Amino acid sequence: MTKLAIAALTAFLTFGAARAQDAITPEKTALLKELVKVTDLAAVTQKTMGMMANQVGANINDNVLKTMPGFDKLPPEKRERAVLAARDMSQRVVKRMFEAMSKQVNFTELIDAVYIPVYNKYYSEEDLKGLIAFYKTPAGVKFVKVMPEVQAEAARLSQETLTPKIMKIVTDIMGEESKIMEEEMKKLQQ
Repeated sequence: MTKLAIAALTAFLTFGAARAQDAITPEKTALLKELVKVTDLAAVTQKTMGMMANQVGANINDNVLKTMPGFDKLPPEKRERAVLAARDMSQRVVKRMFEAMSKQVNFTELIDAVYIPVYNKYYSEEDLKGLIAFYKTPAGVKFVKVMPEVQAEAARLSQETLTPKIMKIVTDIMGEESKIMEEEMKKLQQ
């Protein structure tokens, strides 16, 4: 048998073994589906996407005002109208975006395609049983209920905390790199 044939056979057998490991037993499938149900994952995912859409809307609103030509030259009364118009536009964008996402994203299919394989990879049957038991408790029910808000607030606070630090780091690095680039340009002009 040639070396190429042996390599191909080895790759095929290795891939086949890996695919066999990906197979989910009926028992584990039932546990995975129960976990999805007790965590109300479809509703939580949809709610989280809605919150993300709202954050995008806030960013759009900020960017519209920052990039609106002549905004800073408007008299105060017209500036206020421009702010309201930008806010209305960003709210329309968010509403339309969320409606389009809701029409185009099947959350059940998303869960089956994304979460089931990931949960299968990281959780054993015993893990799943423990998680299901927890999510059936009052604390688990509350955890599921408030998780989108907790994640959104944590993301917002992280952004508020990290953005100034990241901007300083980027500014410092860009300043240093600009000096290096200026020196390179001087050398090239000689």
